[in-house]
Amino acid sequence: MKNRSVRLSKSVIPIKYDIQLRPDLENFTFEGIETITLSILKPTKTLTLHSKELEIETVHMSDMWENKVFAKKISYNEKKETATFLFPKFIPIGKVKLTLVFKGILNDKMRGFYRSRYTVSNKEHYLATTQFEATDARRAFPCFDEPAQKAIFHVSLIVPKNKTAISNTLPVTVLEHESSLPAGRQGYKIVKFLPTPKMSTYLLAFIVGDFEYLESKTAPTPSSFRHSPSGRGRSIQVRIFTTPGKKHQAKFALECAVKTLEFYEKYFDIAYPLPLEQWKIGARLPIGKARFWWMKIIHLLATNNGLR
Repeated sequence: MKNRSVRLSKSVIPIKYDIQLRPDLENFTFEGIETITLSILKPTKTLTLHSKELEIETVHMSDMWENKVFAKKISYNEKKETATFLFPKFIPIGKVKLTLVFKGILNDKMRGFYRSRYTVSNKEHYLATTQFEATDARRAFPCFDEPAQKAIFHVSLIVPKNKTAISNTLPVTVLEHESSLPAGRQGYKIVKFLPTPKMSTYLLAFIVGDFEYLESKTAPTPSSFRHSPSGRGRSIQVRIFTTPGKKHQAKFALECAVKTLEFYEKYFDIAYPLPLEQWKIGARLPIGKARFWWMKIIHLLATNNGLR
């Protein structure tokens, strides 16, 4: 009987992803480099990850002494949406780092890492956004795209200086980027975000484009809460992002976001464990509302017609 399993090996566990992406909103493409820290539970010569509609250029593995071993073969299984890397020798038990260089397309399918169109003053503009639930993170970067394969994500986005980059967490550094990538364009910046909690791939999100935002804070968390003592007495920063000219439509969403957070903290008697809650009023999204940890994306039409 043929093996019909589409699950990845349980002997390779992702611990942390360091992902850097550079979307190109003119050519609707993106380039990426990532390093995944892995725990190898059983010696193996092959590593298999999820990957769909990505061109993986190079793959190498490095051990704790930074010794590099390049994959001698990269093969794809379109049906299973995977990429398999064959190494010349066995990868031993323990922690290793897997580094991949790849590129992809900002598609118009509203899945994975895609382009979204909106209009300002009768002129079309584009932004790059994500929809990873349930199994489309693999369209943005090679990964272990199964809910149980949780890991920490360190995200960096290389974007034009006049664009805004948003992800699940707050930016920790913004640096000028000159020509370190092969494309070598001027006028770019690198936005590096704080690490996420340990979470599934489908909860990750990032957006690049022209945005405005409204901001508020919740009332300080009551000291009477029995749970999450580290969150007592602090306020949660809440932001609502919109495309240009739509900020005034976000006031109601901001009020709802603040009141909702405060209500659920009191109802469950648990302080919200994260420092930030972001909502993005989207231009073109596949569903009415997409839920991500620290960020929610809401279709523009939903706010115009009243939040449902």
